Amino acid sequence: MRFASLGASLRSALRFARRFASLGGSLRSALRFASLRSALRFASLRFATAVFTESNLSLVTSGKTLVDCATLQVADMQKTNALVTTAGGKFLEAPVSGSKGPAITGTLIFLCGSSSDSSFNDPWVKTCLAAMGKASHFLGEVGNGTKAKLVVNSVMGTMLAAYGEGLNLAESCGIPGATMVEVFQQGACAAPMYGLKGPNMVKEEEERNYDAHFPLKHAWKDMRFAKALAEEVGVEFGINGRAEETFAAGDKSGFGELDFSAVLEEIRKRNRSYPYG
Repeated sequence: MRFASLGASLRSALRFARRFASLGGSLRSALRFASLRSALRFASLRFATAVFTESNLSLVTSGKTLVDCATLQVADMQKTNALVTTAGGKFLEAPVSGSKGPAITGTLIFLCGSSSDSSFNDPWVKTCLAAMGKASHFLGEVGNGTKAKLVVNSVMGTMLAAYGEGLNLAESCGIPGATMVEVFQQGACAAPMYGLKGPNMVKEEEERNYDAHFPLKHAWKDMRFAKALAEEVGVEFGINGRAEETFAAGDKSGFGELDFSAVLEEIRKRNRSYPYG
């Protein structure tokens, strides 16, 4: 029912935009005009500079809500919140845990922050979040959602770097990587991410497919932001910091556009070792 309600609304907006465009305007202009009629807007732009434009923020007026699902820095979310609320609108920070697969299947996890929980508890917002995700969490003030997301992504990157080092060590010892993937999944180290990424990581070089579900360069960006956050609050973050350096080297080596599991290719490159075969 929730999916049907959301889908019908989206289809209605697109029909309006296409009809407007057929009268001579561009589809982009039509979509912008349709947005002016909407009380709720979602954004997920990669860079803060894409959000802070007069064109985008002019769409947020009194009584309207902007939900930002991007992973930016805490200060970026706080700046957007200030601009939106000053214009009379409401703002909900809602970065997501999950990449391409969960987005397609509607199983994202929303990590939310707002100056008031009324934005999070708005029935239409709740319906949209439920249609796109399997869970949503209200974490308090604006900035906390981003902090939680940076913690998640930095741990995820560190896990994958450690996993890659382990696979590389096993392969260097003459142990088939595919066997180690099975061993990991049968024991206490088992993790959904390892089960998903591992089999491809240990294929023969010409068979590996690193189509980006979550690009390595974006994982590195989030790990950099998490490292800066740790420095800001004065906590030790050395293990994650070392993993961030490995991702940085991977991006410099040209793996940035590939899936972040290609961090193993950087580890192999450093160690001049290749799959057992």
